[in-house]
Amino acid sequence: MFKRLPIRRKRRASVLQASVFIAGAVLLCAGSAAWAQAQPSQKPKAEAPKSESPKVETPQVRGTLDDLFRRLKETKNPQEAKSLATQIERRFARSGSDTADLLAARANEVFAEGEPSVGIEIIDRVIVIRPSWAEAYHRRALMFFAMGDLTRAMADLNATLQREPRHFGALAGLGLIFQRLGDQKRAFAAYAKAYEINPSLESVKTILDRMRPDVEGRDI
Repeated sequence: MFKRLPIRRKRRASVLQASVFIAGAVLLCAGSAAWAQAQPSQKPKAEAPKSESPKVETPQVRGTLDDLFRRLKETKNPQEAKSLATQIERRFARSGSDTADLLAARANEVFAEGEPSVGIEIIDRVIVIRPSWAEAYHRRALMFFAMGDLTRAMADLNATLQREPRHFGALAGLGLIFQRLGDQKRAFAAYAKAYEINPSLESVKTILDRMRPDVEGRDI
């Protein structure tokens, strides 16, 4: 259905750029917590055995994004919070246009195949169709990040937040980029806002706990 687009922005990646691309591909598939999980210093830890406990089934909320965010803020149950965050991400992923959704899915595919520049060109078309769709800018930001273009990635994350200020994935992404740029205070603020909106972001909480002594000062 789709013809291979000419690659105008593609460049040969160094080993470092390749590792950044892999991180970006994981981010696109993993969703909101993924930006924080891309920290190069973070290594996955083996989980300790957990005692079995009854699973909390969170029904699909038939309401607006505001309803979902309200419940996410009010819930005290970690499993329910994760379920609500997932439902919010699914809402984010709906553009309201079948054509835009189809193109966005294609962009994801070529990105996962190792062609972020082609994915960006497809997302450019998506944004022409749905310029108000926040998630389109978020996805393009991930692709720019994978190519090592932090300036354009940050611009797209800001565009995402202009359209949806509660986009916790974009906030976590800004936190990661600010860290890469050495701006620890702004990184901490972005992470803190993401965690405030979505308290199920355990990896973000870990980063905040690690950064807090340096940003806020250590007790004497």
